[in-house]
Amino acid sequence: ELCQIQLTRNYKTADLLEDIKQMCILCGKEGKKVTFLVSDSDIVHEDFLEYINMMLATGMIAGLFAKEERDMMAAEIRPIAKKELTDFDDTHEQLVKFLMNRIRENFHIVLAFSPANQKFAERARKFPALISGCTIDWFLRWPVDALMSVSTQFIADDTSFELECRDGDQEKQALIQYIGRVHDIIVNCCEEYFVQYRRHVYVTPKSYLSFINMYKQLYTAKRAEIDRKARNVHLGLSKIAKASEDVNNMKAVLAVQKEELKVAERNTQDMLAKLEVGAKEAEIQKQQAQNIEVECQETANVINKEKEEANAELQAALPFMEQAKKAAKSLNKKDIGFVAALPKPHDLIKRIMDCVSILLIKPLIRV
Repeated sequence: ELCQIQLTRNYKTADLLEDIKQMCILCGKEGKKVTFLVSDSDIVHEDFLEYINMMLATGMIAGLFAKEERDMMAAEIRPIAKKELTDFDDTHEQLVKFLMNRIRENFHIVLAFSPANQKFAERARKFPALISGCTIDWFLRWPVDALMSVSTQFIADDTSFELECRDGDQEKQALIQYIGRVHDIIVNCCEEYFVQYRRHVYVTPKSYLSFINMYKQLYTAKRAEIDRKARNVHLGLSKIAKASEDVNNMKAVLAVQKEELKVAERNTQDMLAKLEVGAKEAEIQKQQAQNIEVECQETANVINKEKEEANAELQAALPFMEQAKKAAKSLNKKDIGFVAALPKPHDLIKRIMDCVSILLIKPLIRV
């Protein structure tokens, strides 16, 4: 079982001891094989190395377990000790020794430290078990074939990474070779830098993997950007084509509307000419109406004057009419018969009878 430090902001030495304690319980009590992986980035406090150095040197940290807790764990593994040890002596000391040996056999520490770290030499002097208590695996320079094999696995064989090539596998293979040769060239440059300036610059396999990962991320980002720009270009071209089509349609509509406008202008000019003629005729009729109005006003004035004169004459004739009414009331049938019997009436009588006929709208008889 692989275990690593889960770093947090408040991760302290006590947290490290608790993690090591839990791993020791897995190794001693449950008998599991545990690999404790520690890298440079996990050493946030130099105190961590003191306890790791102790584990490498002695296989246990003094005071890690309380006496009661250690004795209880030893008692729990008594059946296992009886089964595995042929000359088992059922004593407390034998059980504790079996527990410690079991932890040492199952607990393994892997240190992933880089020699390029400035603190590497100082840590080796302060904590000698980091060197003497470990089997050192020196990861030397990878050959070009190995670099190409790794790049093939992470680029060509990675189904989650899609590489667009015009020439198919040939272009992809050229890219894989180029990535491997670039890393190899950088390693050669580091050696030349050491020869010239006597200073080491380390390019590790992790650097190569980071280089491949960075290329994949950059390629994916740039491809997404190019695809987005291509979509924008296609969208822009489609909009331009649509706009051109709309402009042509609008030109056709505009041509029709121009013809309609010309017809409307001609109709408007004809209407304006008619309106001008009508306006002149209306002006003439208005002038005639004003003249008629003046004439009517003059006629009304004459009528009013004549009406006033007639009213004056009527007022003057009213007394005579009253006298006539009284005289008419005094007439009787005998008087009318007397007048009718006259063989030759007097001219005054004739005039009076003519007036009566006129009033009754009767024809006059020549006599």
